[in-house]
Amino acid sequence: MEATKYVAFGVPDVDEAAGFYRDSLGFKEIGRPEGCVALTSGPLTLMICLDDGNSPCFNLSVDDIEAAEKTFVTHGGEVYLRIRKEVFVKDQYGHCWCLTPKKVFK
Repeated sequence: MEATKYVAFGVPDVDEAAGFYRDSLGFKEIGRPEGCVALTSGPLTLMICLDDGNSPCFNLSVDDIEAAEKTFVTHGGEVYLRIRKEVFVKDQYGHCWCLTPKKVFK
């Protein structure tokens, strides 16, 4: 597993937040997947979505999604969402992690 420079968090108004990060902080908008806004600045990718109570969420790029998921669950974590090829888990401390296949970031 390796961490990527990707973080997602929830906001009450996605368009308003995107405008702030884009217009005030200089982030570049790179897409709008499934009701979210993706922005980038330098090496950081920021995904802003409606607040679901699970943010912030950090990304782990993994070779084997099932093995990574099992590691979290074995140590007291839980899976709470599956979207496309990504699995969202909370670790035993309540922190959100998005497990993404390595090939997505290559």
